[in-house]
Amino acid sequence: MTQSCEEAAVPKPKGYLRLSFPDSRYLLFDQNDAFTFDKNIWCDVYQSVNKDMTRRKQMNLVYPKQNAVLYCTYVSLKSNDLESLLLDAQNRTQKHAIKADAIEMQPYQDVVNKVYGMFYDVTGNAASPLQFYVTDSINHFLSGALYFSSQPNYDSILPAIDYLRSDLRRFMESLQWKSQE
Repeated sequence: MTQSCEEAAVPKPKGYLRLSFPDSRYLLFDQNDAFTFDKNIWCDVYQSVNKDMTRRKQMNLVYPKQNAVLYCTYVSLKSNDLESLLLDAQNRTQKHAIKADAIEMQPYQDVVNKVYGMFYDVTGNAASPLQFYVTDSINHFLSGALYFSSQPNYDSILPAIDYLRSDLRRFMESLQWKSQE
């Protein structure tokens, strides 16, 4: 019987991708005519310019380090728009149910600033893992959906989702309408 003085071959443990992001730092964003909010300094904001003065305005918050974009749509309400806008926002989230493992709905209410809405946390390989809408029910409606510029693989992008989840919550919690009637 022969023995070797070499160590037995042992497989290496699995390695996991470690994504790390800079600590969030916020500044007041006051560069549109409808609302203000706290913006993470690590994201860039791009707003559409409406030459025809339509009631619908686009704003994108681009997160280059996370390879993600928060697509936001603001609508100035008329007397009968709110119900259809709420239904559209809810249906947009439910379209992800095919790929989602679960959709957690978290109501949001800030009575002092008249900001009411819903935050959606979509788990699983859905295209948009985080969505929200907020309104004052009279004049303003804002919805947002987060998308990554990569194929949705929930386990791989979870650290980025966790980072951006706190950013979106801060967005909602700090939002203030500029004109309240």
